[in-house]
Amino acid sequence: MVFHVNLTLKDPHKKQLMITSAINENTMRQAYLSSVDDRWAFKIMKIKNGSGILFPYWSMEGSFLDYRLKMDKPVYDEAGKVIKKYHQKPNTSLTCYFLKESIKLLQDAKAPLLVTEGEKKLLSIESNILKGQYGAVSYPGVWNFKTRGEKKLSEQWADIPLDKRDVYWLPDTDIFSNQNVAQAGKLFLNLLVDSGATVHIVDLRKPDQKEKIGTDDFISRYSPEELVERINNPISVFSKYDKVYEFINKKPFSTPSTIFTSSSLRRKTLLGTMRDKIAECKNIYKYGSELIWVEDKKYETINCNNLSSVMSDLDIEFAGGTEERPVYKLLPPDLARTFCYSSFYRTGYKEISLFADHPVYNDKWELTNSGYDSNEGIYYSGEEIKPIKSLELINIITKDFLFKNRASLCNYLALLLTSVLRNKYRGDKPFGALSGNRPQIGKTLSCKLLSIVATGRTPETITYTSNQIELEKQMGARAAKSDILMVDNVKSQIPVESAVLEKLITDDPISFRELGTSRTITRPNTLITLITMNDAIFCQDLITRTLPIEFYLSDETDPSEIKYENDDLCNFVQTRRLELIQELCGMVETWKDKGAPICEKKFRFRRWAQDVGGILMANGFVEFLDNLETASALYDTYLHDIGMLFEDVLNQSVTASELIEICELKNIFDDIRETKKPVIAMAHLLSRYAGKKIPLSSGEFFRLREGRYDSHRGLKTYVAEQNQVVAGTAGTDTPF
Repeated sequence: MVFHVNLTLKDPHKKQLMITSAINENTMRQAYLSSVDDRWAFKIMKIKNGSGILFPYWSMEGSFLDYRLKMDKPVYDEAGKVIKKYHQKPNTSLTCYFLKESIKLLQDAKAPLLVTEGEKKLLSIESNILKGQYGAVSYPGVWNFKTRGEKKLSEQWADIPLDKRDVYWLPDTDIFSNQNVAQAGKLFLNLLVDSGATVHIVDLRKPDQKEKIGTDDFISRYSPEELVERINNPISVFSKYDKVYEFINKKPFSTPSTIFTSSSLRRKTLLGTMRDKIAECKNIYKYGSELIWVEDKKYETINCNNLSSVMSDLDIEFAGGTEERPVYKLLPPDLARTFCYSSFYRTGYKEISLFADHPVYNDKWELTNSGYDSNEGIYYSGEEIKPIKSLELINIITKDFLFKNRASLCNYLALLLTSVLRNKYRGDKPFGALSGNRPQIGKTLSCKLLSIVATGRTPETITYTSNQIELEKQMGARAAKSDILMVDNVKSQIPVESAVLEKLITDDPISFRELGTSRTITRPNTLITLITMNDAIFCQDLITRTLPIEFYLSDETDPSEIKYENDDLCNFVQTRRLELIQELCGMVETWKDKGAPICEKKFRFRRWAQDVGGILMANGFVEFLDNLETASALYDTYLHDIGMLFEDVLNQSVTASELIEICELKNIFDDIRETKKPVIAMAHLLSRYAGKKIPLSSGEFFRLREGRYDSHRGLKTYVAEQNQVVAGTAGTDTPF
C-alpha cells in the first residue's frame, strides 16, 4: 500500500517544488508525493536524519514498487561537494519513473516519448507541457537506466514499446562536458536506438550559461514555450542506420595529466580523479569486468600490480604540493589496490565485447574495420582484409585429417567459421567434441590449427578433473587470456558431468574467480571450447551442447605411419593464417551473394546452426550435423545399456517389468534395479529415449517406440523397431 501525506500549501517542500521546478499542485497530487519527517523517514526508508520528499515508483501494470527519497539534508564530502542527495532501500531496482496516470500513454507506441533524468524534471514536464501529446518518463541518475552489470535496458524500460517510436531525449547539459555523464548517455542512446527508437536529442544549453541546466531549471528560468520550441527543433536525430552520436567533441580536461594529493583530500574524490584521467586516454577500454590497455596489436590487463607503471606510460603523474611547485611521487601501493577493488575501476570507460587480431563479422554481417567499433564494441587490432572466394588453403589443411565421415569435416569447418563469427553467438554455440577410435590420429593437432586461426597461437591445454573447483580455476586462468579453451584427452567411463563446462558454453557473460584470489572476473562469452577424448561419455546436459567431430583409423594401420602433405602443419597455418581467414570470410561472402540461405536442421543452438549451416551449404558442404544423432549415441552410457537390453527382443512388444528381468540376467542398470520401484523407474527412463536411435553391439541401430497400454499385462509396452535404420549409411557411419 502506498504511504501518502498530502503536501499542504504551508509545506516548505511544496513551495520548493513550485518555485524551483515549476511543478503545479495537480501534478503533485497525481504523483502521490509524500512529505516525511525524520521519524517517518526512518520508519519507511530505514534512514536516519532523512526528512524529505518520497517519490513512489510504479510498474507498467500499475502496481506500487517502492519509494525513492529526496533528502532535505544531502551528504557532503570533506571538500563540500554533494555525494548523496537521494536515497533508496538496498537491493531495490528503481530505473524508470513516471506517473501512474501516464501508463496508458506510455504503452501507446504512436505517442511520442519525452525522456529526461530525475523525478522533479519529469514532474515539471507533466506540469507544463500540453498533456495528451507526449508520454513522459525519466531515469533516476546517469547510469540508472540499465540492468545492473549488463549493457541492456532494465526490465522496466523494456516494458515500454520503443520500436519505430519517436523519442525526444532532454539530457542535462553536463552531458556535453562531463566524461562520465557522456559515456552513460552514449550507452543510453545506443540502447534506445537498438530497441528501434528514433531518438531526437534536445539541447538545453544557453550561450551565457556555465552551470548545469536540467529540464526543470530551463522551464523555471525561461519558459515552457521555449522548451517546446527546443523539442520541435532537436540538434540531432538517430535511428538504427545512423552513426553513433559523440557528446564530447573535445577532451573535457584542459589541466595537465597530474593528480595532486593532499591529506585533506577525500579518498573517494582521489579515486574519481584517477578514473577520469585514465578514462580520458584513448587506448584504455573495459573488457568484461577488467580494464585493459591496448598497445601494439595486443592488450594488457590493468591490475594493482601494474597500475603505477601503466599510468606512468600514459603520462599521468601523482604530485603533492601545488600546481606552481609540484612534488612528483609514485602511486602508493595501497591506493592502487583500493582503486582496482573500487567501483571506479568498473565504470566510465569505453567498453569492448571482443578483442580480435583478425576481422570478425558484426550484427549487420559486415567485416569490422581496424580499431574500435563503438557500435558493436569490437576492437580489431589488425589491418583491413579482402575476402577470398577460394577453398584452396582450407582444403590443404583438412584433406589429410582422418575424419570418420563427411559430416565430421563439415562440423570442423563450422568451428573454423565460428572464429570469425564468435561475437555474434555469445553463449549460443556448441563445444567441439573431437573423438577417435584410436589415439594419435589427429584430434589434438586439429585443435591446435583451429586455435592458431582464431587467436594466432596454440592453446594451453586443460586437464579434466571431476573436482569442479579445480576445473574452474584452470578454465578461468585460460579464459582470462584466450578465446580458445581446450580440454585435452578426456578418458572416463563415468559420465562427465560439469556445471563449470555447461556455464562456459552457454552463459553470457561468463564469470570465474581470479586465480589466487577470491575476486570474480566477468567477460563476454566469445569462447570456443574444444574437448578431445577417448571413449568418454557425457551426461545428457553436455550431450545437447555437443558438436561431434569423429576421427577413424583402421586397426591394421599404425598411427605412426600417418603422413601429412605439410610436415609441420602448425607452422604452415601460422604463416598462411591471414589467407586462411580471408578464405573463411570468402565463404561468408559467397553465402551472402546467394541470398543468405539458412540451414533447417534441428539443433539446440538454433540461430548458430541456421547461419553457419547455411554458409557451409552455400559452399558445397551439405552434410553439416548429419552425424549428430549417431555420434551423440556414443557419448551416452544409457544408450549402450538400452542397446544390450533390447538386442534379443527386437521388434517385439515388451513391458518394463519384463525388461527388469532381462536386466537381472545381463547384470545391467544396477541403479534402476536398486530403486524401490524399479519398474516405474525403467518406464521413466525409456520414455526419455522414445523415438531416438539406439546403437547395438553389432554396429546396427534400432529406434525405440512406446507401444500401447497392454490391459492384459497392466503395463505400457515398448518396441525396438530395427527396420527403421540401416547400418553403415554412406556419408554417415562409415569411414570418410
